[in-house]
Amino acid sequence: MSRPNNIQVSPHFRLYEFEDRAFDHVVVLHPLLLERLELLHSALAEKLEHQVAICITRGSVTVRSNNQLGKILGWIGEGGIVSRNSRHLTKFGGIAADLYTIDQETGLMVPTGTVADEARPLFDVVLDHYPTHIHVDLRDSAKPNTEVRAVSEARP
Repeated sequence: MSRPNNIQVSPHFRLYEFEDRAFDHVVVLHPLLLERLELLHSALAEKLEHQVAICITRGSVTVRSNNQLGKILGWIGEGGIVSRNSRHLTKFGGIAADLYTIDQETGLMVPTGTVADEARPLFDVVLDHYPTHIHVDLRDSAKPNTEVRAVSEARP
């Protein structure tokens, strides 16, 4: 059986990387997020002078998945790190990703501060206070994903 969402959506990313891995392989991906991630990939490769791999740890999430994570890691405002209104939620149209980057020459993780510095000109929000990844989103730049809307409206 083939893997759901195993579709190449850009030179460096496959659709399944952005899916809610906890439930039903749901994925919503805004085209601008993908475009900016490719620009980030290029900027990091140029800065390091060799190839990198950007690894998406979180893309789209359903309310159910976000609630489950909130129960485990706690809610922001209650001492935790999960937002009840996370920009990863599908209702925001696929505008957010959590990621880390691997230097393909050394096999080591690129420091999150380095990745965040290259990401800041490309994204509306870049959070780099996590030890293992950064969060990027396009909450001000991205318009609702009309492609997703058109697909859902076409269904009976």
